[in-house]
Amino acid sequence: MCIAVWTLEHPDYALILGENRDEFLDRPTQNAHWHNFDQDLENAEEGILSGRDVKAGGSWFGLNKDGRVALLTNITEPLGQYKSTRGYLISSFLSSRSSHPLEDELGTIVAPDSVFAGFNLLLLAPSLRPDTNSISYESLFVTNHGGGGVLTSRSLAPSERACGCMSNGWTAKELTTGPKSGHAIDDFTAVLHTLQHQQQGDGLEAAATYHRGDLESKLVDGLFSLRNTVQVAPIPIVLEAQLGTASAHTKIPTVYGTRLSTVLLIKRTGEIYFVERDIWVVHPEPPTQREFRFKLDLDAIRKSESAPGDLDTAARSVMGSV
Repeated sequence: MCIAVWTLEHPDYALILGENRDEFLDRPTQNAHWHNFDQDLENAEEGILSGRDVKAGGSWFGLNKDGRVALLTNITEPLGQYKSTRGYLISSFLSSRSSHPLEDELGTIVAPDSVFAGFNLLLLAPSLRPDTNSISYESLFVTNHGGGGVLTSRSLAPSERACGCMSNGWTAKELTTGPKSGHAIDDFTAVLHTLQHQQQGDGLEAAATYHRGDLESKLVDGLFSLRNTVQVAPIPIVLEAQLGTASAHTKIPTVYGTRLSTVLLIKRTGEIYFVERDIWVVHPEPPTQREFRFKLDLDAIRKSESAPGDLDTAARSVMGSV
């Protein structure tokens, strides 16, 4: 069960997000790195930071140098054949330099004839609060309600901005479905409340602890500690694959579980910390993690918000409303 939790309303962080990727452990995958979906890059100057699904070519979660964030989970459903790849939604959004509102832009990154397997998609775009010159995020939740369905979208509700969760199910009115999502929300809320209590401690010692960056370390540790709630231990699965003719099949043993967990912290001042950690791996070597830090260009965000743009109303016709 892929799952993500987040808040967009922390006083110091524009975004606190933790997510895990549940997948077949032997599915070809590239770890998080800077790239542009055509070539690998050594730095963040023109790039996208994400892992990559080698088989399908897209991604499940990532951000770009402008602070755009995209997160996708599959809807649990019987396997089917669809002509469009869900991971393309991530790459298309993160590769865009549009300054349009998210609702208007989505129609331009999804072809009208696209047909996808079931998915939920969270899109986030940064903006600057004029009163404080700090970063805030515009949000858009997109789903097709299951394989082959019509795409619909809406902004996150205030409660979902304060403490949100997205997994492999969906409902039209709320993202949090099922007991596991409920437990994830409860545990994530507890992490946030614990950190808030520590941050508001008495005296100079508490202030010094906060300014030394211990809050960041505690956030990361707290989010990765959610593993007992949101992660899946390896499960042996036998897949049936077709060979040559429609009547010829073979059974292929494989293992499914939580491959990766990722924490993303974006401060309201623009500093970004991204940590991707291995959870279960096929080979016996110890799990590792990848860490990335960079800072958003606030002037560039300000300029993009003031740039004029023409709305593509024809492209928006593929969208409905949740």
